[in-house]
Amino acid sequence: MNTGVSQHNLAVKGTSLATPMINGGSSADLALTGLAPGTYAIYCQVPGHEAAGMTATLHIAAASTGAGAAANPAPAPSQSMTVAQMDEQMARAVKAFPAKTAGLGGQVLAPTVLPDGTKEFDLTAAVTKWEVSPGQFVDAWTYNGTVPGPTLHVNPGDKVKVVLTNKLPESTSIHFHGIVTPNAMDGVPDITQPPVDPGQSFTYTWTAQSTPAVGMYHSHQDAVKQVPNGLAGAFLIGDEPVPAGIKVAQQQVMMLNDSGTLGLTINGKSFPATAPVAAHLGDWLEVQYLNEGQMIHPMHLHGMAPTPTTRAPGPGTATF
Repeated sequence: MNTGVSQHNLAVKGTSLATPMINGGSSADLALTGLAPGTYAIYCQVPGHEAAGMTATLHIAAASTGAGAAANPAPAPSQSMTVAQMDEQMARAVKAFPAKTAGLGGQVLAPTVLPDGTKEFDLTAAVTKWEVSPGQFVDAWTYNGTVPGPTLHVNPGDKVKVVLTNKLPESTSIHFHGIVTPNAMDGVPDITQPPVDPGQSFTYTWTAQSTPAVGMYHSHQDAVKQVPNGLAGAFLIGDEPVPAGIKVAQQQVMMLNDSGTLGLTINGKSFPATAPVAAHLGDWLEVQYLNEGQMIHPMHLHGMAPTPTTRAPGPGTATF
């Protein structure tokens, strides 16, 4: 059953067995007749989906033998929880909120200011054990060991230098999404630069645009795997203009994800480890939503009346 909005299918690796493409809201059957007992990898054949984590393992057990085996097969174990088990699981999560976990992503990284005023940021890409929720550790692909990577904040007109060191098991790069850079600094391997191989470094330099901007930086190599696995962070230039009369008391950056090793997370954490937003009555909060996932995420603050100020260019209206 495809409960999403994009097309998917299901295939057994190493065989010709596969469903047709399945539209959102539809389903298809896959006959496994002829497969020998054993363990098989199953995956979605849509380009990029396997690398993004749409994989699973299929186990086929040998048939039982002996008198009565066919007439009285052992019942299959139930894969669903009872109502009581579900209630207990929810109660544990609610009582644990806000749960403490190791690691805090998205913190502002202080630059090294060079003699000519250039602001230098050093980023190291590496695979890190990351605690998504209490006791649940995943192999995250990180900048400086956190998900999201550090927030980089400069002023309009600043000279910027970002040094990327690659300690990943494969090549990578950095693309500054929504940020104006010279073409040579766009971070697209084999087009604007060579891939940054494991153990190598690459330096990006440019002068920040003269207007404020909210953007992201993320990998542009094998991005359907590297980005959902964590290689992303916020890049801010100056402060976004707000309506007259509003004084922002607090700024929140929320990096959204929905796939890869991290799954459905906000700033690299899933409930009950997602951080609460606390404010004083009457305060104005500026929330910047950055979607590095592979799905559309309408964001809504229950009981609030948010005022959209900017959105990515495109058709439609801002969804809140």
